[in-house]
Amino acid sequence: MQSSCSSEIAGEKGFRRCSWLLRSLPGLSSACPVLEFAADFPPTGQRSVICVTSVIGHLFQLEFDGRLPQQLAQIYEAPVVKTFTDSARKARVADHLQELAQGSSQLCLWLDADREGENIGFEVIAVCKEWFPDNSNVHRAIFSALTREEVAASFKALGRPDMAVAQGVDARQELDLRVGISFSTLLTRQLKDTRLGSVQRGVTRSITYGPCQTPALGFCVQRQRDIDSFQPQKLWTSQVELRHRQGGSLKLVWKEGRTDNEKQAAAMKQTFLRNRVARVKSSSSSSEVLHRPTGLNTVQLLRSASNALNLGPKQAMKVAEDLYSAGIISYPRTETTRYHETFDAEASLRPLSRHPALGRAAVRALGAWRSLAGKAQSYRARDVGDHPPIVPLRVAASEELRSGAAKRLYDFVCRHFLASWLGDVQLERREACFSIGDFDFEVVLRRLPRDRGWLQAMPWRIDELCLEDGTKRLDCLEQLVNQGTADISNWNLEESWTAPPLPLTEAELVDLMDRNGIGTDASIPQHIQTIQDRGYVQLCDGSGAPIEVMKVGAFGRKRGRPSQRPKAPGRYLVPTERGMALVRGLSHLDASLCEPEVRALIERECAMVARAELLQAEVLKRNVDLFRGKFQHVQHSIHELRTFFQAPGGSRQRNARLKGEANRKNRSRRQKRFASEA
Repeated sequence: MQSSCSSEIAGEKGFRRCSWLLRSLPGLSSACPVLEFAADFPPTGQRSVICVTSVIGHLFQLEFDGRLPQQLAQIYEAPVVKTFTDSARKARVADHLQELAQGSSQLCLWLDADREGENIGFEVIAVCKEWFPDNSNVHRAIFSALTREEVAASFKALGRPDMAVAQGVDARQELDLRVGISFSTLLTRQLKDTRLGSVQRGVTRSITYGPCQTPALGFCVQRQRDIDSFQPQKLWTSQVELRHRQGGSLKLVWKEGRTDNEKQAAAMKQTFLRNRVARVKSSSSSSEVLHRPTGLNTVQLLRSASNALNLGPKQAMKVAEDLYSAGIISYPRTETTRYHETFDAEASLRPLSRHPALGRAAVRALGAWRSLAGKAQSYRARDVGDHPPIVPLRVAASEELRSGAAKRLYDFVCRHFLASWLGDVQLERREACFSIGDFDFEVVLRRLPRDRGWLQAMPWRIDELCLEDGTKRLDCLEQLVNQGTADISNWNLEESWTAPPLPLTEAELVDLMDRNGIGTDASIPQHIQTIQDRGYVQLCDGSGAPIEVMKVGAFGRKRGRPSQRPKAPGRYLVPTERGMALVRGLSHLDASLCEPEVRALIERECAMVARAELLQAEVLKRNVDLFRGKFQHVQHSIHELRTFFQAPGGSRQRNARLKGEANRKNRSRRQKRFASEA
């Protein structure tokens, strides 16, 4: 665990109130503080002196034993060994743990309750193997929040570490090492002297391939291909404005939406010129339910952070982890969106009732939770058996949220949690269809009820969903329907051109990677950051201007010179020439290298290893053989790949305007507007 987490577990949120003494002790590693207290240890049933310390991430990294083979294809058979990471070696973490192990009779692991945490736990066991040789006195605590209740419950229900879970991580690490080193070394050696392979300012020297990062880049390149191959088409859209006798008016849109048939558009214009009255064709009233959101998982958090909070995935994850370490929110890495039947929502809702801005919504959510309807969760929620959804644990003081990013993310987590427990919204839906000659025009209005349910916590969604907050337009529609006919006060027939799709946003890429099984909820942010660091994509705003990515400190505080504000909203990942050349070249040789299916299969098989459904050796052999064949094919055809990196640039500068009138003008697209008033 991190040092801040160890302090939380031993301190006020852990065992301070049930222990004889809590004191700080010196240790060999200044990065890993030691706290000592006395308490009953459940496995032995005896009062014991307990020392709590921490690690700083993985202790070991996987490396090749010795120098790389001269023949790169031999990398797939070369022996690998685990060595201490640079950070663990500098901080003397292993010596620190061994010193504590010498005087201990039991080892209890409080690492994060996910695959990476389990793998780090077995690294700790390996370091302390001399004093705990058979694992009979090694225990595992499973927890998802740094609250007193959660820590105490985990302490009373200690289990055993699961070797299969750790082996699933080991299998993925070894495959990534062999595949990444072999392909990246080949590409860097063979392409560094090409036009696109040479070192550019702000771009790393290496030309790398990764089983996750390259399929992620492939999604961005495929969208750019769609943009480049887009052929604009002329189309027409229309709307009319109807006025009733009392003076009110309402706009309606053509029921078919739009047409690319010029004759049909001309016929519609003649219909407008000949007809000054619209007749009611049909009308109806019904109810519509806006279902509350599910519990918040990691992918939803990353997607919303990019779309609404202007936070990149890596920055958002860093802020969420800091909030978790401070005991402000629960564990931020989870795929589950359904609260467990034993989840005590009141423990999180009651503190929020004292929140200065969200207190009223929290009181209503608490009432909904206590009712039968409140306990019935969204039908879309799912439980995949890992951590519970992300929830706030307490009201954070303003001085604890030390950056704008932390404040925005914490506020969103709180609002999403409240919305997931407030009631569904029952809308009044009113729609009508009017005919003008042979053309039908419709209007659909959805009115908010007095009880706004989950929209109380997310009021911005009212405008996004185009909901009616008053009765003015509904009353106008009712009068028009009762009249049977209505005067056409205005109409327009707009000629325009279809617009190309936009580059992928960060949020869209997160969603694509999640749906296609590329990476995990913990690794997706890093893969997106990697393709930016390698110079394969450029992060741009809605105007096409590059967004400067700064280093992020604790709680999302940015370090270095302040960056310019985006000229337009949006966070788009635009492929560079280098990124396009890499994907096009590899796809030319073996399309599967840039597609998600192979990586998704590896992720599934590693998950099966973690569930003890497959053997680690079996998965390694099958996938090593698969990628060895792919590597040898690329190696023999490297001259073909070089042609993609030598190609002239052409129209590679893709930071053009992304949207709106400027986009159409830059592409010389005419717009005409025909309007007439009756």
